[in-house]
Amino acid sequence: MVSGVNSYLYSNGIYSRNIYNNYNRGAVSAIDRLQKLNRYETKNNYYTNYATRTLNQSAQQFLKTYQSDYQQLKQAAGALDQYTPNNVWNNIIATNDDTEVAQIQNHYSSQVKGRYSLEVKQLAQAQRNTSTALNSNETAALDKGYLEIISGGNRHTVTVDGAGKTNQELLETMAKDINSQKMGLTASVISQNGQSQLVLAGDKTGYGHDFTVSGSQEVLQQTGLHNVKQTAQDAQYTFNGQERHSQTNDVALDSYRVSATLKSVGQTTIDFATDSDTVKKAVNKLVEAHNNTLKTLNDNVQMGTAVTNQLKNLTRPPIAEESMKALGLSYQKDGKLGFDEKTFAQAYAQDASNVKNLLGGSYSVARGLLDDAQKALSQPSYKLVDGVNAQKSFDEYFKQQIEENPFRLYNSFTNRGGYNLINFNTMGLFLNRLI
Repeated sequence: MVSGVNSYLYSNGIYSRNIYNNYNRGAVSAIDRLQKLNRYETKNNYYTNYATRTLNQSAQQFLKTYQSDYQQLKQAAGALDQYTPNNVWNNIIATNDDTEVAQIQNHYSSQVKGRYSLEVKQLAQAQRNTSTALNSNETAALDKGYLEIISGGNRHTVTVDGAGKTNQELLETMAKDINSQKMGLTASVISQNGQSQLVLAGDKTGYGHDFTVSGSQEVLQQTGLHNVKQTAQDAQYTFNGQERHSQTNDVALDSYRVSATLKSVGQTTIDFATDSDTVKKAVNKLVEAHNNTLKTLNDNVQMGTAVTNQLKNLTRPPIAEESMKALGLSYQKDGKLGFDEKTFAQAYAQDASNVKNLLGGSYSVARGLLDDAQKALSQPSYKLVDGVNAQKSFDEYFKQQIEENPFRLYNSFTNRGGYNLINFNTMGLFLNRLI
């Protein structure tokens, strides 16, 4: 047993030579003050956990805030960097310069980029029949008759009886009867300047959605409803030089992603690009993330040498300051980043491509701040708080180390000065501790 204990002590750096020396009692007393010896195991993970255990609460909170702020700065810069996934430049929407010709609807981000011409040659129309204008308050000349309307392959009959009615009352009765049969067309009465007209309009535009009107001779002569005022027709237009047609005026420009409602005959230019408001919001987020990170660094500059270095990096312009000013970005006296939205809007309207390159190109504001964030996040934690660790005394460090393995203190004690030459009673003392 003595041999085994002696071997164990030797493996822990304690060289037992004699059991009768009292000089070693001081080392054992020191162990007693630290912790009771665990005879079954010793821990040896101090070096991996020391930084976490020894940092005070404020330093630990700083590391968390530092990590969070730089992550947000990285995300904000990445959103403007055109080489990172899901950046704002990939959010393409369509706009046009003449909304009287066409109205654009963006449903999803477009896959089309660039400027294209849209020329509307003909709008889609529904068939329209209009009756002869009759004096509204005159007694209807019609006695009895009928109309026969064929729409959508179905035949519909409308009885006409003008007895005791004015022309306006008769036309309104006919419109009510037509609408009640749901023929795929809508009847309405237009009254103005003392005259009334019955209008029949198809519910659908485009070729094939037509209808025919026939009936008794008297009704047709009095109303003229069999005459077609407007035929059913398709919309005809060109987009990007390609001839197209549609039964409706709602047409697709980029599959289901972008559509347009054709309003009138004419020509307009469609721009497929990133919307300036989307970019402006992303720049505001970048400025906010930058300034939050700057405040964290300024408030904790005493924590470590790496904090000072990151502070210098963050206040160094990522591109020429004149170029930044052209985008509405500038450094204020306190080091914060400022953003003039009006200057940005003017720059984007004048040359969106140049703004994109300065904000998100290879040598840009976003790329510079993204690199700073990545470097900051790769900094070892101990460099960020070495100012705190430097304040730790050697005794506290030594105590923490020995708490992991109490034998180390005895080893250190007996290897200092004259004690390492007269380490005689080690075995006896430790036998008393272990048994």
